[in-house]
Amino acid sequence: MVFLISATTPATVPHSSNTLVREPLLLLEITKNFSLLERRLYILVLRELKNLQKIEREQIQPWTELRFQFHYSEIINGHTNASIKALVDKIRMRDISWTDHDNQTYKSVVIFPETEYQRNKGTIMLTMYHKVIPLFLDLSRGFSTYQLELALALTSDYAQVIYPYIARFRKTKVWRISIDEFRRIVRAEDKYKNFAHLRQNVIDPALAQINAMTDYKVKVKTKLQGRAIIGLEFSISYTSTLTEPEEVVSKEDIAQQLDVI
Repeated sequence: MVFLISATTPATVPHSSNTLVREPLLLLEITKNFSLLERRLYILVLRELKNLQKIEREQIQPWTELRFQFHYSEIINGHTNASIKALVDKIRMRDISWTDHDNQTYKSVVIFPETEYQRNKGTIMLTMYHKVIPLFLDLSRGFSTYQLELALALTSDYAQVIYPYIARFRKTKVWRISIDEFRRIVRAEDKYKNFAHLRQNVIDPALAQINAMTDYKVKVKTKLQGRAIIGLEFSISYTSTLTEPEEVVSKEDIAQQLDVI
């Protein structure tokens, strides 16, 4: 349930077994350091904001504050008080940084300055800082659409990070990315320097889980420059028949159809 602290009455988003969430591309980029449980909580926030998100930035309503309430069972199996306490402490410390649409103003703020865990009820309360709210509601820079239940089912940190990118490029059926950029996305700049180790520990396990647990079938091949691996190309097949909203097509989306990293 989402509480909208404003002049209007509280609103809720109905949930179904096929709930789709829309993740703004800007958030996809700046939340890549979230842990598995943090990302699950973040995805639930996106679910609650679905009816408030707008493709036209001018249509976004100003909110003074947003408060969210979730039950721990949506995030973690079993009732582990220590894990939930650690989660609410960790997400309260998370800040995000971005450059405004004018490309002149750089901002860095905490997303949820107030968090609360009610042990007797098993509920987590989050209060979102008002300056962050437009980032969650603004779809004008593009967004990735994916199925909530499938995203929450993933248990691999790497699968959680990669899945929205696969969903983003489902229409072009290909996701091309430089190896350096891929390492940055999965937070492996300083790990698995040998590509064989990167593939064994990051790429293959993540794709195996995505292929087994979601509505995507993904294969990957490498792009070479001489003998050096400089990029990856993910071939994407999408099997869902769910009705999805029209998405904003970015220049990068179009470029994915070209053989360019």
